[in-house]
Amino acid sequence: MEKAISLKELFQILKKRLLLIIITTAIFTSITGIVSYFFLTPIYQSSTQIIVNQEKSKNAVYSPNAVQTNLQLINTYNAIIKSPAILDKVIKKENLEMTSGELNKLISVSNEQESQVVNITVQHENPQDSKKYRKYDCNNISK
Repeated sequence: MEKAISLKELFQILKKRLLLIIITTAIFTSITGIVSYFFLTPIYQSSTQIIVNQEKSKNAVYSPNAVQTNLQLINTYNAIIKSPAILDKVIKKENLEMTSGELNKLISVSNEQESQVVNITVQHENPQDSKKYRKYDCNNISK
């Protein structure tokens, strides 16, 4: 037969084991703190968004073809942003001691489905470096 435990009995069991619960919580909290402080390297992330569209003339009328062209341009820009030509400029300008392949691993470029917005994200152990790389990529995309 099943034995039912009342709420009062449950609280008595918890009260009886309270010291064990507190000690276990303190041990695991300490272990987590030590691991995160001494063994994990913080990663800083810097992001920006750019919108891709063609230059409009004064007599321009909304055209679905223009939007479709802009969406195709996004794929091109995504490739250009991470290309060695742009990354080599970043490395040269900032006097970095890394290859374009290493820098490429730090940068991610994405866009929302059917959106003209491109997201550029840089992750690095140094917060200033993550901002610097992202800023330079955005400034050089149109050059």
